[in-house]
Amino acid sequence: MDNVLTGGRGDPRHFEAQVPRQRPTATQTSGASTNQLRIDLPPIGAVGPHSASRISAVSLASAEWAGSVCHTEWTFHQLSPYIGKSKSSMAAALVREFTLPGHTVYEPFSGCGSIAFESWVAGCNVIANDLSPYANLLTRAKLFPYGSLELALDDLHRSAAAIKKEAKPDLRSVPKWVREFFHPDTLREILTWTAVLRRRRNWFLLACLMGILHHQRPGFLSFPSSHSVPYLRLRKFPREQFPEMYKYNQ
Repeated sequence: MDNVLTGGRGDPRHFEAQVPRQRPTATQTSGASTNQLRIDLPPIGAVGPHSASRISAVSLASAEWAGSVCHTEWTFHQLSPYIGKSKSSMAAALVREFTLPGHTVYEPFSGCGSIAFESWVAGCNVIANDLSPYANLLTRAKLFPYGSLELALDDLHRSAAAIKKEAKPDLRSVPKWVREFFHPDTLREILTWTAVLRRRRNWFLLACLMGILHHQRPGFLSFPSSHSVPYLRLRKFPREQFPEMYKYNQ
């Protein structure tokens, strides 16, 4: 996944409002040692030095950082778990205090894309980079979402049709510790979906799949486990007492 993506800016609220917008175009390059995402926008103004008063403003804005933002942040921040990610309210405050629309924000260690996404929302040029394929995927998904729910569902249905033509993967090539998390049939479907979505470059859908891989709640694909840090919760949910939690999740 050594790619540089170039495209246009958009407001992610269009997705939630189901208002279609033009999707960014992508160009692929090879030979790079890192995974890079780039969104090029015409600059509106030059970046100037920031005064001490703006540093003080961030200190004042830190009051916004306390408490949970689970019900107030953009839902794109919740696509999939990521250990050690920046709090979205902190990312938004930093972007608000130190940038203007048209400024360029370079995030060399983008992680799951919190700062990159908030910069994109604020109308900045965004250059984001991360060596981790998982981090790269989540940043891609947030910076290049679908323009509407209808577009996402249409892509989902096309991918589902392609799944039927795929050969079943051989689980013997999967590490044993990974196989322990899933019913064999569930794991085969996960691997098949992953292969198809990667081939079709459906990064947003693939990020959504990563978000439901493991948990103990209904609707997730693994045996009972933690959500953020995937470890099996066999003591709390013994197989003999909770057999339904170890069945095939279709």
